[in-house]
Amino acid sequence: MCISDSRTPARVLRNITLPLFSPHILGSCLLVCLFTLNSFDIPDILRVRVLSVEIFIQLAAMYDEAGALFMSMPLLAFVLLLTLIIQRSMRGKIYFGFSAAQDRIFLTEKRYRLIGFFLLGTIWILSVALPCILFISAIPSIEIFCRSLSSADNELLYSTILASLCALTILICSIPSAYLLARRHKFQSLVDFFTLVPLAVPAALFSLGLIKAANFLDLQFLSSSSLFCLMGLAAHFLFLGVKILQTGIEQVDFQAEEAAFITGTSRAGVLSKIILPQTKASIATAFFLVFICCFSELSATLLLVPPGRETIAVKIYNLMHYGADDMVASLCLFIIIVM
Repeated sequence: MCISDSRTPARVLRNITLPLFSPHILGSCLLVCLFTLNSFDIPDILRVRVLSVEIFIQLAAMYDEAGALFMSMPLLAFVLLLTLIIQRSMRGKIYFGFSAAQDRIFLTEKRYRLIGFFLLGTIWILSVALPCILFISAIPSIEIFCRSLSSADNELLYSTILASLCALTILICSIPSAYLLARRHKFQSLVDFFTLVPLAVPAALFSLGLIKAANFLDLQFLSSSSLFCLMGLAAHFLFLGVKILQTGIEQVDFQAEEAAFITGTSRAGVLSKIILPQTKASIATAFFLVFICCFSELSATLLLVPPGRETIAVKIYNLMHYGADDMVASLCLFIIIVM
């Protein structure tokens, strides 16, 4: 489909496009605000004193759980309010979209294409090209690069296995929730809220809650294993898997499911023969996105990872504090290239 009327593009944008997409714009802004409020790694690396960093310091450095909990109350109340607003603004709407090539809309206005390319190019340069150039300039030689990778091979392997298992766990747990949300079940709002809350709560506070729950239930053996870290990451990023799979399931024709039910096919048969084959793109996208999030997660991993284990994100974080800039640059460059 093509937008050929170039006489009033601003009017079309103002009167048609923006009103249709305003809930998505609002939901996107609120989600970005939510992620920014809960961000720990970037403010900590840049030495910016924000509330999420102070909460983590109270937990990890001061061992003051009561102080961390008290400090986090205003942030927790605000993010829960944001969660309710996001849920209300995005009710009945999709968070992630997939479309075939023939369904895409192309702008014929050259100036708008140039503006779009300029914005995307600027983002790519600042987020990918410039960091790569800086990392390459910080690596003295190819020998240092290879040596850095060799010293972190255990952490890279552990992070890959942990992130893969976490992504697989989230996919398995997301299917029932995504199906309920896609088919407008009566518990839709409740499921939607409880899948978003673990992502909205600051990771350090969420990890503290898991640790306290394990101690209360006398499951200390669980908190000292990688399974505990996997459970925490899976719960934290469950929202992403649910929403991506929900989008894929909503694109499956419900009449095909009804026809299968009429013929006596079970729900498991409908799931394996109708829904899953038609949501391969959503499954692959959910797995890849969750894998990246779990692979690079820092704040929750610092608190939940078992003794004697390190993920690559934790190793890079520790190396930065030791001043090993060449090793940090080598590992970061390798991750950017691979990802």
